[in-house]
Amino acid sequence: MKKHFLLSLLFFSLILQAQKDNSLFWEISGNGLQKKSYLYGTMHVNDKVSYHLSDSFFKNLLQADMVANESNPETWNDAIDVLKEKKSESPYNFYSQFYLFPIRKESIQSLFLNSNYFSSMLGGIESPKADFQESTVLDMFIFQTGKKYGKKIVGLESAKASVITLLSLTGDDVRPIESNVALLSKISKNRNLNEVLKQYYREKDVVMLDSLYKLAFSKRTHDLLITNRNVIMAKSIDSLSRIGSLFSAVGAAHLGGKMGIISLLRQKGYTVTPIFDTFTDDGIDKKKAIETYFPNPNFEPSGESDGMIKIPLPKKHVYRRPLNDFMSKNGEKFDPKSLDSLFYENIAGNIIEKRYSEQANARIYDIKNTTKSGNAQHYRFYVTPLEVISVSMLGSGNYVRQYENDVFDRIKIKPFGSAWETVSPEKGGFSVSVPTFNFAYGADLNQSEDIQIQAFDNDEKGYYFLTEKTISDTGQLENTEFEHRQIHYQFYHQLEMDSVKTRFDKDRVSFGSQSSGSGKIKLRSFIKGQKYYVLGTVGISDKNSAKFFDSFVFVPLMQDEASATFSDLQTGYKISLPEKENNLQFIKIGERIKKDKNIFDAVYRYRTFHSASGTAINFRATRFSKYQYEASMDSLRNTFRKTFLIDDPTADDFDEDEYEDEDNYGTISLLNPDIYRKKGFCKSTWNTEIKSPEPEKYTLLSQNESFDKATNIRTFTATVGRGKSSQVVRHKILLREDGYLMLSALLDKSDTSDHFVEKAFASLDFAEPSKNSAFENNKLKSFIADARSAQDTIRYSALNSVFKLDISSADFEEVAKFMNTFEFKDDETETQISLLEKMGEVKDSRAIPFFEKYYKRTGVNAAIQLGILKALTSQKSKAAYLKIIELMKSDLPLSDNQYDITFLFTHFENDLENSKTLFPAVFQFYATEEYKAPVISFCNRLLEKGIIPVKSLAPFKKMILENANTKAKRLAARSKPTEDDYDSVPEPPLSDLIDYVDVLYNFTQEKEVTTFFTRLKTLDDTRLNIELLRLAMISNSLSDTEIAKALEKPQMRYPLIQLLLNTNKLLPGSMSDDEIAKSAVINLNAVEDKNPIELLEKRTVSVNGKDLTFYFFQGSTKNTETMATDTILYPIAFITENGRIKPLSYNYVYSRYNIGNEQLTQTYDSII
Repeated sequence: MKKHFLLSLLFFSLILQAQKDNSLFWEISGNGLQKKSYLYGTMHVNDKVSYHLSDSFFKNLLQADMVANESNPETWNDAIDVLKEKKSESPYNFYSQFYLFPIRKESIQSLFLNSNYFSSMLGGIESPKADFQESTVLDMFIFQTGKKYGKKIVGLESAKASVITLLSLTGDDVRPIESNVALLSKISKNRNLNEVLKQYYREKDVVMLDSLYKLAFSKRTHDLLITNRNVIMAKSIDSLSRIGSLFSAVGAAHLGGKMGIISLLRQKGYTVTPIFDTFTDDGIDKKKAIETYFPNPNFEPSGESDGMIKIPLPKKHVYRRPLNDFMSKNGEKFDPKSLDSLFYENIAGNIIEKRYSEQANARIYDIKNTTKSGNAQHYRFYVTPLEVISVSMLGSGNYVRQYENDVFDRIKIKPFGSAWETVSPEKGGFSVSVPTFNFAYGADLNQSEDIQIQAFDNDEKGYYFLTEKTISDTGQLENTEFEHRQIHYQFYHQLEMDSVKTRFDKDRVSFGSQSSGSGKIKLRSFIKGQKYYVLGTVGISDKNSAKFFDSFVFVPLMQDEASATFSDLQTGYKISLPEKENNLQFIKIGERIKKDKNIFDAVYRYRTFHSASGTAINFRATRFSKYQYEASMDSLRNTFRKTFLIDDPTADDFDEDEYEDEDNYGTISLLNPDIYRKKGFCKSTWNTEIKSPEPEKYTLLSQNESFDKATNIRTFTATVGRGKSSQVVRHKILLREDGYLMLSALLDKSDTSDHFVEKAFASLDFAEPSKNSAFENNKLKSFIADARSAQDTIRYSALNSVFKLDISSADFEEVAKFMNTFEFKDDETETQISLLEKMGEVKDSRAIPFFEKYYKRTGVNAAIQLGILKALTSQKSKAAYLKIIELMKSDLPLSDNQYDITFLFTHFENDLENSKTLFPAVFQFYATEEYKAPVISFCNRLLEKGIIPVKSLAPFKKMILENANTKAKRLAARSKPTEDDYDSVPEPPLSDLIDYVDVLYNFTQEKEVTTFFTRLKTLDDTRLNIELLRLAMISNSLSDTEIAKALEKPQMRYPLIQLLLNTNKLLPGSMSDDEIAKSAVINLNAVEDKNPIELLEKRTVSVNGKDLTFYFFQGSTKNTETMATDTILYPIAFITENGRIKPLSYNYVYSRYNIGNEQLTQTYDSII
């Protein structure tokens, strides 16, 4: 480390001597140039440190033919927009997504946030330091000067490419390498890096700036951010400067160093010399003249595609938000004056003029302000019956004041009218007729969001709306009429209304309804493939409502999409896709492969490909692990067929116990398997009592299969339907020996033609030849050859893919030979254990002798010995367990990780029929601390199942009692913490003591044991008290006094309820359903006594002939991270019979945090 530090210091001193000219401004000449060009190093901030300029800076900037930044600022917004990708609608709560919520304050505030990056950079950055900053960053000043004086504006690199470079970096990439940290700290003198960079920028020391960047980042990051871009920008300067005089502005870190732009230009034959000059009155005058000069922009009228607003400014200056106030529950309309309170907080600087006016179609606020940095701004807000429209004009200096009248005097809002017009989105999909005063969001091709149309009828003072939602989920085909009804139900439910006059039109596959009472709201919904539409009117006559609904017709989706071939070499596929809509796929953000990547591992890809119309295709690619074995192509085909039909034969074998929430282990909750699996308690009977109706079967509407001998690719296509669904799913699978590619698309049953789907399905192909075959029989031979490879990557990959290897009896001898001869490294123990366990799964007479010899090999560590013992348990035979006890007697393995030993005994407990052979010999290991708890737990399971008699433990009772007393004392000491406890070694889990309690409860007739239990009760530990309660109940020794005492404790109440019911005893008659539900919530959520809960709401619904009662309790707790108080919603449901809930038939629902009062009703609905 010291040597590296000294060499680095020497290296930097040599560089400093080699390039001692400190300058940010450089002249480029020679190499055949007709005119000189210039290069300036900027700092991308508007601090005054970046404005140490000279007379020659302004002179040469004004005389240049072209002005260049790193990238053309006019392309920045496009570069950022290109990274946006449409997100597929989640099927979760999908039916409730059509409701239109009245505008909220948060939405209004977004109108003040200028999301246009280019405009915000032009307008400057407002901050408390404005008096110490220039009005804009220097790069923008240079760009603006070029624009003002008619220079050609160019970029030295692609803005899109530079953004992609930034996004490709990971957290590890941007960290300096450890050996550079000390040197960086030495140079910076422990100051903030930004301050150090500013210091050397102020000193115009481009060499030190380059050196600091090299130290601050890893080599990969420096190459991506600096070096690689230097090469690109130097090449651009080379070509552009031959056309005319070029003034280039780049970050100062790009100038210095061997691979800096200065050096690269010199390598190309240019003479690059520093410019030294002063800043005189002449320069000051030129700077002021530039800042105050604003040529006439000659704005051309433009506007939104829906014609709602026409304005002589680009659309990026207009922001719109729908009011949706016609959906207000109380009929309250949006008050434009509510904007007034937001102006002071959200408009920069000082408001110098504010005017309010009204016209027939809008109420208007007009605001002029000046920012702290002296820039003039102008805002106007139009509140129409449908939306709030914000227009912002920003710029530096007095630009806005000079030309604002040319803009704001020419803004026009669409007038009211009695005529109707047809709206046909560019994306296609539908057309509909609405009154002319309307807006259409998302209808243009450059808008990725779903379409929202609203219209206002000034004669009827009513509203029309159309909401489009797109969902590509192919996991479930629902009954179409059911979907319609759910959409309507959820819509009205948000308004706390009922629907009437419901009618399903089978011919148009649409559904109509209107609200109860006055029938003010009328709805009509349509479904076609992935597109869902809800049309509605509010306060509109039946005649005009019908006119609106009947005008809706489906039209083909947009088809002319610019496509490109996307390929993924990791999974080896290619496909033709619309490039713009799938840009993130093409730029492959975050797909770097680590150097230690297992090259034999399986590779999976799950993607969603989008079309310009918003529809999507789901994609899945799998490249098999090198050692994965498949019996035949037929077996894979059958698997896919079952996938198509949602027909998984293993579904009925699902065991909830195998998928328990780990958060419940170790708690007092009856969701904790360590509790509910014990006699006296039980899991909820909800799932066994509520039987869902037999689901409609999926059917293959069409299928096709082909095989290409030349490529060895088998192609499966299928169209799958289900019952009364108007949708189908089309699948295509390309299958070959090393993996498969699968596309799935949701389509309309009556019209499955879709240009986007057809093109994507037809173009899908493998991008490279097959490398492996899953159908080869002898994977073992290949594995052994790879494991013995001299190449580290191949050996690593083989040993880390062993879990995919299948071993049969025929392979046993070869595997045994490999295990006996292969030299495993110390860090390859896990692979060794995995292979041993796979051998244990082979029922073969050679297994037990092999494991015995391997166990006794010289140098075999405890981890491997434990692995061998686990492998023997897989033999599922008494002979294997006899060998286990023999091996443990000969050399008992001890592990640093207690879990390894506990896990071994878990294997014993899962095979009690055979493992009972270990008892009582296993007690000879009880003296070893690591084996005490596992041995007791194992014996407890044997007792619970009645496999061993209680008297068989009598010889060991004394030492069991001694250890139980020790654990109880430790628990008592832990309940009285001291300051030293924070540094003490953690105690074993309480479950260990409970295992002792369960064993000793069989000996309560003995005095010493009775004394032990008397002490336990004084500990007052809830988890322990629940177990004592259970033991007393199942032994029929629980008194009425003890029952009454337990009922007084909130956390004990529900466990006692379960124990009473499961032992056929009656609950206290005074206990109400609400009290039972509350006790269940307290226990199941482990709610502490210090956090009381209250009942917010109770609802009863009927499902499949069962009455269900839902309870919603609320509590609070202190957030240990933020120290704020979090509110918690605790939902729970019970089956109800004869007017009473069934306490054992509950449905536990995960709690929700910090649900606002206005969201509670919606949350209740979504849970139910």
